[in-house]
Amino acid sequence: LKDALPEGSHELWIVLNARRPFTDTAEGSIRMVRQIERASKLTATGLVGNTHLLHETSAKIVADGFGITKEVAGKMSLPVCFVAVQEKIVQSVAELSLGVPLLPMRLTMRRPWEKEQRGGNRGA
Repeated sequence: LKDALPEGSHELWIVLNARRPFTDTAEGSIRMVRQIERASKLTATGLVGNTHLLHETSAKIVADGFGITKEVAGKMSLPVCFVAVQEKIVQSVAELSLGVPLLPMRLTMRRPWEKEQRGGNRGA
């Protein structure tokens, strides 16, 4: 990607979900960031916390993931740009005062075995 972008013209934000294999620890997440940097020939400029377990996500799961994201940020001297949070729990996460902006998101992915909801809304 480096050849396609003018020098200094990009932001490379790495999205971390601490509930995924290989990124469930700070060390694993740092390895993943470095692999992306090597492959893209770009340098990460920030992190986005996006720890979730789809429909089972709770404020505690988001907070635990944020702890790992914050640890990675400290070790890599990167900012945490924001934390993505499902709309249905954004208020609970806001009460935790993480100190970074929250990006409310609506879950729209539907697993193949889940029935489509009435009204065409396939999300949660």
